[in-house]
Amino acid sequence: MNPFKFFFKMLRRRAALPPPLPPTPPLMLPKQTQLMLIIVILLTSLLILSPSLRRRLKALRGQVQLYFLTSKPPSTDTSRKILSLHTYPLKACQGLDLQSVSLTPHGLKHDRVLMIVRSGSNLDAPKRFFTQRQCGALARIKVEEVPSTTTTTTTTTTTYKLSSSILPRSTPPLQVQYPPPPSPAPLTPVILWDDNLNVIDMGDSAAAFITNIVNHYEAPTRSSLPPKISVHGSLRLVAFAPEANCRFPNPVYFPSTALTLSGIPPQSALSDGFPILITTTASLRDLNERIAKRVGVVAPSKEPISMERIFKDKILKQNPPPPPVMTMDRFRPNIVIENDVPWGEDSWRIIRINGQIFHVVKGCPRCKQSCTDQKTGEVTEEPVETLKTFRCMSALHPDDVYFGQNVSTTGMGVVSVGDIVEVLVRDEQGEGVWDKGTIDAGV
Repeated sequence: MNPFKFFFKMLRRRAALPPPLPPTPPLMLPKQTQLMLIIVILLTSLLILSPSLRRRLKALRGQVQLYFLTSKPPSTDTSRKILSLHTYPLKACQGLDLQSVSLTPHGLKHDRVLMIVRSGSNLDAPKRFFTQRQCGALARIKVEEVPSTTTTTTTTTTTYKLSSSILPRSTPPLQVQYPPPPSPAPLTPVILWDDNLNVIDMGDSAAAFITNIVNHYEAPTRSSLPPKISVHGSLRLVAFAPEANCRFPNPVYFPSTALTLSGIPPQSALSDGFPILITTTASLRDLNERIAKRVGVVAPSKEPISMERIFKDKILKQNPPPPPVMTMDRFRPNIVIENDVPWGEDSWRIIRINGQIFHVVKGCPRCKQSCTDQKTGEVTEEPVETLKTFRCMSALHPDDVYFGQNVSTTGMGVVSVGDIVEVLVRDEQGEGVWDKGTIDAGV
């Protein structure tokens, strides 16, 4: 083909094509949309890089949920109310019966703020907490609040008087203040379960008073369990220093609605695991009925068959010994609730008392301390043996038995005897929360 003819033919075809489209301008979003996209990108980056911000947003979401869950009007149901209130200023010793109590960031005011510790065989190691598990004498240390208090611009100091029927009557009581007066002495490292704490030593006179009680203690002869173990090293009385310690319960038990605005669980002082323990009268009543049925069955004697044994068995069947009656102080609760349904507290999740919100976070496993009579220090097999027959609730720890519920609160109000207890949220399956860890019952 002639190249000139081909060239002109291509020019004619090109002239027949439509003109090219103008270039498309870039997509321009409105300024408000651009700003929102930038904010979303920045927040997403912060969430990925900042765990603390994630916790705070989770807590904020929980508080919003809590607002809608608790926006119900006050209940007219008066079947549940506070029967009694108790605090235990000195851990593992007798408590105070109160008509009203203030809530603090660490639970009830001045609950378990003093503690007895002992040194082990290695005197250089931190001292460990010392409770009724090791010595029943602590159940006979009486704690009383002296009416006079000292108030400054920042703190209110309360004086407590310690005494014990174990000591000779001529022994004067010991008075201690909490918070203790400022001291230049350094804080003392101690161990409470898995927590390493720095506490305030209350001095040699307080240590001598506690040691004197333990040395004078004679275990009741009727005890069926060892009432105490040997004490290695010296005993000291120490006080909780809130400014030097942050004790948080196990966070796995806390839903977002139970967290503080900082995204962390409420703190506790020197309690074993959680800041507040509640129990109910209906559950104690059911437990005592079960103990009466179980103990009322007289076991045959293991002695060789004889006329004397036959006579003894006949007398026991005709006149069985009265079953032991468990009192609530064995379980060392903070709030005792009068109610009608045994073990109904297992399904409670959120309760309201005098406008204050409490979160029921997990059941309380009971140890041998519950077998200690809180007036005499006598140790028996009940109530743990009967609880084993129907309150082994944890698949993780099948030998643990449960009585009472651990609760937490972020409120700062006051609760009083007679206040109505409203159950705002229950577990849909009616089940409780049991062990996910290894902490024993609080004392």
